[in-house]
Amino acid sequence: MKAITNSGDKSLEDILKEKLSSAKEVIFCVSFIKNSGVELLFNYLKHALKNNAKVSILTSTYLNVTEPIALYKLKSLKNDNLSLSIFDQDKLKTSFHIKGYYFKFIEDREQMIIGSSNISKTALTSGLEWNILFEDNNIITEFLDQYNNIIENYSFNPSDEWLHKYFIEYRPNLNVSENSYPETKSQNPYLDPITDEVQVLTSDYTSKSSYQPIKCQIPALYELDRTRGEGFDKALIIMATGLGKTFLSAFDSKDFKRILFIAHREEILEQAQETFKKIRPQASFGYFKANQKDTDKDIIFGSISTLGKEIHLNPNVFLPDYFDYIIVDEFHHSAARTYLNFLDYFRPKFLLGLTATPDRLDNKDIYQHCDYNIAFECNFKTAINNGWLVPFSYYAIYDDIDYESIPWRSGKYDIDALEKVYMVNKRSKNIIKNYKEKAGKHTIAFCCSIRHADYTAKQFQNQNIKAQALHSGTSTRSETISKFSSGEISLLCVVDIFNEGIDIPHIDTVMFLRPTESFTIFIQQLGRGLRTNTNKVYLTVLDFVGNYKNSHLKLSYLAGLTPRDLQEKTSLTVEKAINQLPIGCSLDLDLELVDIFESLRNQTLSRSQKLIANYNNLKDNLDNKYSLSEFNSASDIPANFYISTFGSWLNFLMEIYSENQTLQAIHNSALSDFLSEIEKTAMTKLYKMPTILSLIQNDTLQAQTTLENITHNFKYFYQSSVNAKDLNDKNNRNYQTWSDKDWANLAERNPIHFLSQNPNSIFTYDQGKKIFSLKLNDHDLKILKKFNEELTYFVKDRIEYRREGYVERKRYRG
Repeated sequence: MKAITNSGDKSLEDILKEKLSSAKEVIFCVSFIKNSGVELLFNYLKHALKNNAKVSILTSTYLNVTEPIALYKLKSLKNDNLSLSIFDQDKLKTSFHIKGYYFKFIEDREQMIIGSSNISKTALTSGLEWNILFEDNNIITEFLDQYNNIIENYSFNPSDEWLHKYFIEYRPNLNVSENSYPETKSQNPYLDPITDEVQVLTSDYTSKSSYQPIKCQIPALYELDRTRGEGFDKALIIMATGLGKTFLSAFDSKDFKRILFIAHREEILEQAQETFKKIRPQASFGYFKANQKDTDKDIIFGSISTLGKEIHLNPNVFLPDYFDYIIVDEFHHSAARTYLNFLDYFRPKFLLGLTATPDRLDNKDIYQHCDYNIAFECNFKTAINNGWLVPFSYYAIYDDIDYESIPWRSGKYDIDALEKVYMVNKRSKNIIKNYKEKAGKHTIAFCCSIRHADYTAKQFQNQNIKAQALHSGTSTRSETISKFSSGEISLLCVVDIFNEGIDIPHIDTVMFLRPTESFTIFIQQLGRGLRTNTNKVYLTVLDFVGNYKNSHLKLSYLAGLTPRDLQEKTSLTVEKAINQLPIGCSLDLDLELVDIFESLRNQTLSRSQKLIANYNNLKDNLDNKYSLSEFNSASDIPANFYISTFGSWLNFLMEIYSENQTLQAIHNSALSDFLSEIEKTAMTKLYKMPTILSLIQNDTLQAQTTLENITHNFKYFYQSSVNAKDLNDKNNRNYQTWSDKDWANLAERNPIHFLSQNPNSIFTYDQGKKIFSLKLNDHDLKILKKFNEELTYFVKDRIEYRREGYVERKRYRG
């Protein structure tokens, strides 16, 4: 028997590593697990599994201390000899305080450590802990009996879906002493002092240091590996600014040979190259931009404005499959023509899109360019709750400008009118006063225009504050950014140049001196200051707010809601917003704003009025204003809201275009019912859609279709990796090797049965009224009531809407 207190020659960490090196069976049973502890033991666990040891780990979510990233790290070991279990407190309603470590060695010799240490860096190395190492077989047997009972009756294996939900909802328990504060740089020696994005760990199984993933990079890498295992060759990662998206892409692409990193700004390319050099120092690096065009390097950093040109998208420059792995930074730009040219040409083994804000200002759908596959998402609220971004202190300062008198054009306030009311001494004095009272040492001020930025910088300079304007007209841009980074300049007045792409971790204050009606812009600009840095405790936000459009929604955005969330619920009151802020954040409003926000909240349109207004704002940007699928992709409000409110998409269109003769003809025909049924039919799989599509040949609806044609359509439909996710279950897992007979069996067994004329067919009757019927006759489908063949487009449009909606629900597990 031996005491282990972390104060002798060996800590518990040392003892566990010794045991893991030679044990053939291992059981860890602890009340909580932190990533700091997993990092210490990770290589030894991997070593034990490599030596065919059986490793079982049981922990709990008791008191919300076990960190999701620790569980992701353990699951990433992906070994059949590893078993990870979670104590089910719903089944056994009691606390879970067990801390035990069991080892079985050759010749069945057993040892056990029982004491006070959970799996965390402090508990394993330096904390005051009492643990006992012993070999009494009777006592060990008694402990193992209880362990086996818990495993069999009161635990579960955490599925990927369960773990993702736990990750999203996780809030550290600040009342638990060992987890009182999120790990900061001073507490965590593994944080790189320069980047604050990766850990430098010295592995006990290798002689040199290597960069390792931290923060939400750990679950993101796990999900990327999983999505490739499911057959996807494209994915989108949505991660808040400051969480290390570039490092993530460098880690994920390590096993690929030729890599291309695409961005729209040279500063981003330069920063990305520095990151990749840390992860792959032995690789060769090059640029493909206006004045440098490397084509023979391992990793190339390309400017989209150069490589997106058709002159460079040809086999004489790069073959379409030249790159194994392509990263597209700031993926929300992918709807632009240069990006579309680029994405259409290249065919990598894997394409990764990176963005913090996927929803574009023009509402164009970018998800289609990554096959609607969001592999992982971590917003700023989740990141702050986990301590990966700093909390904010938000001051909403009353701005007495009457925005109702300022012209509103094309979704924006008139810039000239804004300049006139902004560039006055009274407003400048108020801004400078609040800056002196509340701001930190490194401030970004967002202005509405170049003239406004120049004017504001001058007003601060007149008060002996080291301020400088930075915008597209600044000739010394790099020098200005360098001076700001070094502290020679304490305030930068910018327009939109700092919305994305440039990371300066020591920004501790952001000022909003312009309306920020857009959720995307607001979150981008807020994110400029949320990144962690040495001695940076929180971000100060000075927002000069008036009665401009959507100003009251900022409170909901700060609480973690998105525009889509707000379609299903009203915006938050001040009290509710404060209660839902991320951990450590605060909200301070001038009293005048409380009344303004409440007034704006009460000016709520009826549901139908809101839907009509949303459509009218979008319709001029749609290629086909009647298209259900296109509208659904472009709108913040999902199209199913329109269908549930108006009964069908066609009913809604009749509200807007009541005089349109084509729509009238459809609305008065049986086709209206058919389209409505396609919009609403229940689908646990996509099977019905390719079946209905088989009735359409050469863009013409046929009176009937054969089983042979349905089979052909099924095979073609599921060639798409996006649609094929529908078949990722045990019954269909080998679909790539199926014969035509297998496809025919699937079609007959499922969609043909439910679409054809039988008591359960949704297409046969509607409240006793005969509509388009599909009749099964000798394995052929027939339409019992014909419609105008020129209107086939409307059927295809509904099918595409249902396909996209189904894929979108499946694209991200959570």
